[in-house]
Amino acid sequence: MLHLYKVQRVHIPLPIPYTLPVVISHFAFFTLSESAADDESKGAFLLINYQFSIIHSSPMLLTLFFSLNLFLTPSVSAQEAACLPRITDAVPSSIQIDRVERVWLSWNNRLRRRLKLTPYAPHAALTATATEWSLQAKQNGTIDHKRSPDAAYYDYTMIEQWFADRGLTFANVNRTTFTENIGWGTYTCTTDDCTRSLIRAVRKTFNFYMAERLKPSQPHWKSLVNPEFRQIGLGIAVDEAAGRYYLTVHYATEITSTPQSCAAMTYRTEI
Repeated sequence: MLHLYKVQRVHIPLPIPYTLPVVISHFAFFTLSESAADDESKGAFLLINYQFSIIHSSPMLLTLFFSLNLFLTPSVSAQEAACLPRITDAVPSSIQIDRVERVWLSWNNRLRRRLKLTPYAPHAALTATATEWSLQAKQNGTIDHKRSPDAAYYDYTMIEQWFADRGLTFANVNRTTFTENIGWGTYTCTTDDCTRSLIRAVRKTFNFYMAERLKPSQPHWKSLVNPEFRQIGLGIAVDEAAGRYYLTVHYATEITSTPQSCAAMTYRTEI
């Protein structure tokens, strides 16, 4: 689970000239999560919500209130650790896939905040299903939405059954339940830590999704900004020999089932 560390509110008296106009309140929000993710910083992933308000307390003093909320990388329980090979086997050991997932989430949630939409919360069940589909694509050497060779390109009913076979059902919110985005691209890495290389590679897929907002057909863009979706899972499989990555994103309104499997693990986030 994601642990919340909160620094208690601190009151710091600051001498201010009496002639300074009284400031009733002011709020500023300073978010490091996205900048840290975009720079691929190696330190603890954190979201700092820096909030301060200046309250007039006496003719000569203003009091500065501030609080910091540090959201650190989720700790891994024993049960979750047992599930990790299912996810990390999809990429080489030189890639920290959790960092890639956090950066992707920050890109998407930055957009959603800008549009006043509820940020996506990552769900391990969706990460597991997305990774499974990307691994299937790696084995096939191509990626699409077809659950059988003779199926339509995007057969909602078949994909719904595919999720159900894995114990996942979703709430129907205004005729919306889930969707699946896919992508692939070239990938190369010649260093010991290939995390940044993969982040740069998958950014091209994210940019492709973003570019659809100016096109008549917008299936991937609509997934990024759908107001009914609340949960997300990113799955990536890397084929080093072929120099490719395969990417799947599963979005959902809300998972209503409780599958007894690794996919049942849930990460809750405040991002």
